[in-house]
Amino acid sequence: MWYTETESILLQGVSSVAVRRKTKVAFGALLILVLLRLFPPFVEKSAHVVPDYPQVDLTEILQKDALEPGDYQAIYEQTGLGKAAVDALMQEEDGIERLLFFQEKLFEEVEFVCEPNSIISNEERLVEGGTEFAHLQNGYVLITKASHTLSWRNGHAAIVVDAERGQTLESVVLGTNSCLQDISKWLQYPNFMVLKLKGADRELLGEIAAFAKTYLNDVPYSLTLGILKKKYEPKEEISGTHCAHLIWRAFREYGFDLDSTGGRVVTPKDLAGSPLFEVVQVYGMDPKNPWP
Repeated sequence: MWYTETESILLQGVSSVAVRRKTKVAFGALLILVLLRLFPPFVEKSAHVVPDYPQVDLTEILQKDALEPGDYQAIYEQTGLGKAAVDALMQEEDGIERLLFFQEKLFEEVEFVCEPNSIISNEERLVEGGTEFAHLQNGYVLITKASHTLSWRNGHAAIVVDAERGQTLESVVLGTNSCLQDISKWLQYPNFMVLKLKGADRELLGEIAAFAKTYLNDVPYSLTLGILKKKYEPKEEISGTHCAHLIWRAFREYGFDLDSTGGRVVTPKDLAGSPLFEVVQVYGMDPKNPWP
């Protein structure tokens, strides 16, 4: 096709403008990415939090024949352990010693590192310090805020599907299918929560865990759930999931909507804020306000 001299000049001008625009967009995107990659050091400050109140002697409370609501609250603020964990430990011969151990761990400073786990995300891991799990059952939910994408602390979530063998079911990262994981990896995070559905007995929690293992295992990771894909799909048609959605979908099957914000997309923080959960254990977070 032939163009006049005027037309050629105009086309060159348009082409130059288009190239400049694309260059500016690319440069702007790169600049934003670089700047956001510099933010994690500020984000990391909340990777491990110790209580901002004094550590006190719990001996008198722990030696009572029966604990009252106020006692449970005092123990929780000093150990990070909720009623389910406290009651379980008090059944053990060395229960008091174990509770004091968790108190020491809650107030202990730790050393951790922050390392990239993708081009836009980071994750904190302990170098020194750490704690143990106080009490676990099938159907308990684990949440950490030790993962952040760019400057957004998105966190991670899992469900315990075999407490005896120490197995969780998780949707870990984009490009992989959900799978069984060793629960010990959670003790490498500088913070985590163990949550239990309020009022749920062992049988119901076991059913929810079994459902997750049957219908939400080996499912592709999907970032578009609630946006380009439906948040809820019938169990036989589940085509995608991600860490928080996996938990939400398993409990939703039994009538429990754990999304505290009720939005189209569910996040680990939405799960952590659900009024349907009670805290079994919190570590590396402020017991009074774990995820503000």
